[in-house]
Amino acid sequence: MVLEIAHDLGTLECIDPEFENILHATEELPQPEVVCPNMQEAEEIASLLASAAHPLIVAGRGAKSAAAQVIDSANILRADVATSAPAQGLFNSNGEFRNLGICGGFASSAAAAEIQKADVVLVVGAGLNPFTMAFDQAFSADATIIQIGVTAQATHERVNSFLRASATEAVSALSATLRKQNFTPTPRAFANPNPKKHDKGNPLAPDGCLDPRSLMDAINNIVPANRLVVTDGGHFIGWANTYLDVPAADNMVLLGTTTQSIGLGFNSAVGVAAAAGTDKMTVLVTGDGGGLMALADAESFIREAHRGVIVVVNDAAYGAEIHRYATKGIDKAPMLIPEVDFAALVGAFGARSKIIHALEDLEDFRAWVNSDEPETYSLDCRVSRDIIAPFMQELMKN
Repeated sequence: MVLEIAHDLGTLECIDPEFENILHATEELPQPEVVCPNMQEAEEIASLLASAAHPLIVAGRGAKSAAAQVIDSANILRADVATSAPAQGLFNSNGEFRNLGICGGFASSAAAAEIQKADVVLVVGAGLNPFTMAFDQAFSADATIIQIGVTAQATHERVNSFLRASATEAVSALSATLRKQNFTPTPRAFANPNPKKHDKGNPLAPDGCLDPRSLMDAINNIVPANRLVVTDGGHFIGWANTYLDVPAADNMVLLGTTTQSIGLGFNSAVGVAAAAGTDKMTVLVTGDGGGLMALADAESFIREAHRGVIVVVNDAAYGAEIHRYATKGIDKAPMLIPEVDFAALVGAFGARSKIIHALEDLEDFRAWVNSDEPETYSLDCRVSRDIIAPFMQELMKN
């Protein structure tokens, strides 16, 4: 909540009892409504899942509280599983299922092909936005799409069957029905048991700059697994969201995609660092354009983070605009940025910093991570703008 008042009212005494009560309210916030499923509809959906040759469960952030129940259903069905981008990490536990990673534009090419094979898709707590749906290309045209949610109706026209219910109650009912029916899954043989892995690229791109794929893969292998990742918006989200693993759902904070804006990375990372405390490393990934917009909050992040990492994907451009608009013939001159020395800028605020021209330049960063020193390390990564993320290639077609 934001309360705006005129500057000359700040020192006045409040004489409105009702307003005073609001300021000092101690009541707990109302809890989300628990919506119980229609059992007949739940049984029909369970039958659809039981008859599937290639069942797939897609979980979004709305399924976070029902993670145990969703995993239980996946184990019963021996289903493939995937998540929306913000919910990645929900299926990190081992089970009788195959984890395809993120559904939609951030999926690997192998995982996207497996998602296309699904004949029955159960969507739990996900809104099916254009990114999750890969602009309506994620699922086969013949697939039956079932959605569970608390909205009044389905959130996408592709949904064939909608069950209005809370995730925990609905998925529990599905699992109980399958067990009651003594459901036995059909054995499935997988040619590729781990298709969610992405192409790691090359150490350097043909233009001599860093290949963002190998860069992010290397950073992923250096940073401790217990991490919170926050991303600004821009072309680079295609690398951060696909190569940086997170330990659980909601550990990837996607401000750029949520607001469709850039320049929110440093200021958002301040709050994420406060939430991380001393338990988790906070990793901020920003572009050079958005990083310049939000630079005023870099000092706040450095001061707040117990152990923080700043990854600046520096391609000397507004990369998303280059790929979406310059490729269509629009003059790219306004989309270019001089190659800014973020190592010097952020270093002046107190961070340990280094320009990264090659993967070998990450060795000092690796040593710092292993040292457990409480400070922030900034990586000014000079990447090629010629390597285009798959999700951006999809956007360029639309």
